[in-house]
Amino acid sequence: MTPAVAAIDELMDRASEALVATEYFDSERLCLRALRQARSHHDFERMARICLPLQESRRQMRQAAEQAGVRAALSVQSDLRVREPGCYLLQPPLIGIDARGFRESAARRKVPVFVLVREPMTRTGKWPLVAVAESSVKVMAGSMTSVRVQTVPPEGVTFTDQGPTRDRMEALPSLRWYTASAEALGDAAVAIVDLLDAIPEHEKLHQALAAACRAAALEPLPQGSRRPPERNPFSF
Repeated sequence: MTPAVAAIDELMDRASEALVATEYFDSERLCLRALRQARSHHDFERMARICLPLQESRRQMRQAAEQAGVRAALSVQSDLRVREPGCYLLQPPLIGIDARGFRESAARRKVPVFVLVREPMTRTGKWPLVAVAESSVKVMAGSMTSVRVQTVPPEGVTFTDQGPTRDRMEALPSLRWYTASAEALGDAAVAIVDLLDAIPEHEKLHQALAAACRAAALEPLPQGSRRPPERNPFSF
């Protein structure tokens, strides 16, 4: 086993322990570090296995945010201060990249949030939803990727063609609308697995990345063996 492989496995041992201890933010952080290191060494087989505990950590955080409900629709930069768990809708003049900073700020404070970003209403009465992120699996940083999907807005929204949103929203979206819209956005991103960090709540993205890594693992890889799994179901 090379030192690089040993370092990845050590990270994932710690991530698995954190997951079992319900320290989901720590588990996510360690999984992402291991994912980047595995990618830098073209270790796709390990990347595929990292996806399971990463997906589970994020599932638990998403569920905690959903249980807290839809908290607010934010449109001012100074409001992007995480106060409590929940689902947050960002809207113009805020843009997709603002969700990244908001989510990272929440993670540093270990506050579970579920973030969606909408763009101005179209003349056809739809809301474009957008997700933007720096690729979590590319070796070089600084490469941004985005995805959009148009969705029917929640009840009580009317088109005005005025202001940054070009509509009027009478009440916060329901949790049902929120989760269904987020699922649609994630489904649109499945073909672009580099968007894993743009929509971390979407489980199919983790599954798509794992599948892509398993396919890539059929090619010749650097030498390295996996340690036998222990009783921990998320053991690496």
